[in-house]
Amino acid sequence: MGWKRTFRYANYRLGRLTASTHSLAGGFATGAAISFLPLPGTHILQAVFISYIFRFNKSAAFLGTAAGNPWTFAFIWYLAYKAGEMFVNFFDDRKLHAMPPMSDMSAFWDVLLEHPLMLLLPWTVGGYICAAITWPFFYWMFYGMISNARAARLKLKLSRARKTALDITEPKEPVEAEDPQP
Repeated sequence: MGWKRTFRYANYRLGRLTASTHSLAGGFATGAAISFLPLPGTHILQAVFISYIFRFNKSAAFLGTAAGNPWTFAFIWYLAYKAGEMFVNFFDDRKLHAMPPMSDMSAFWDVLLEHPLMLLLPWTVGGYICAAITWPFFYWMFYGMISNARAARLKLKLSRARKTALDITEPKEPVEAEDPQP
C-alpha cells in the first residue's frame, strides 16, 4: 500500500491547498526539478528561492523536493552527471574525472575530495540542464493532479449540498400517532 497510499494522500492534500493551480503546480515542479542538483542540502533553499522569484507556492516547492529521495537520487544524479559531462566536453576538451559507482561510497568521496571541480562542475551543469528539461513535465503532471483533485472535491461538495437540500425540501410523510390501548 506504500506508494499507492502516498499518491492518494498527496492528491488529497493538493486539492485542499488554497493557492492557484498554476502557483501550486509551479512550486511542486520547481521542487521536483531541483532534485537533479548534486547538493541535497541546498535543494529546499533553491526551490523556495526560485519559487519566490516566479511567485510559485513556496510550500509546494518545499514538498516537491521530496521527488529527490534515496530511491531516486542515484538515477537522477547519474543522469544529471552524464548530461553535464556531454555539455562540458562539448565546450572544453579537458579530461573530466569519471563518476565512481554510487555503490562504492568511499571511492566516491575520495574523488569528490581530491577533484571536486572535475566532478561537481559537470554534475551541477547537468543538474540544471535536466531540471530545465524536466520542469515542464513535472508542471503538467502536477497541474493535472491538482485540477482533478479540486474537481473531485467540488463534485463531492455539490453532491453533499444537493443531498442536504433534498432532505430539507422533500415533504415528510406524517407520522401517525399510535392510539394508546385502553
